Amino acid sequence: MLILPEAENAVDLQNNHEEAIALAEEAYKERENRIVEIGGEEFFIQVFPRRDQLLIIGAGHITIPLVRFAMDLDFLTVVIDPRTVFANPERFPVPPDQLISKWPDDVLPDFPLNEDTYAILLTHDPKIDDPALHILLKNNLPYIGALGSSRTHAKRCARLEEAGFDADSIAQIKGPAGADIGAQTAAEIALSMITEVVAAKHGKL
Repeated sequence: MLILPEAENAVDLQNNHEEAIALAEEAYKERENRIVEIGGEEFFIQVFPRRDQLLIIGAGHITIPLVRFAMDLDFLTVVIDPRTVFANPERFPVPPDQLISKWPDDVLPDFPLNEDTYAILLTHDPKIDDPALHILLKNNLPYIGALGSSRTHAKRCARLEEAGFDADSIAQIKGPAGADIGAQTAAEIALSMITEVVAAKHGKL
């Protein structure tokens, strides 16, 4: 039988369907196959997880190596940038799975955002990043990182506070994004960011 996450599931295991769904959803969340006992019988749960998704707002120079690293780690990569000069597929030796040349607030309301979605904002432009954050912060993502210095991040947080977001919501943003590896080049900065994403994925952040 097939149990789908976040869907209506009709399961009949001697009327133990609620227990079966709960155990299956727990295994899915932890991405772990397991043997469970339901109604005195043993069942094997095999998990088919969604691919992790890296959502990148901004298609600047850091995005190019970031996409390459993410693809090597089997992330589904989605890049959103309304600036057509940056959202140009010819700039990417390793192209993202999706390259969307639209404003984030035109795309994200209908975009699948879930517990397997990790987001990084790279534009440095509040007109692009802030509307995206207004949507991302309402979706309980495991990781939201934003490029910029501590001073830039403080200004970002102040704008979000003025927009009505509370301290706990704003604290979801890792800013400045990236593990502290002394990164200088675009590739090094991208490496520090994907390192942080992987740490978040494994609960090490």
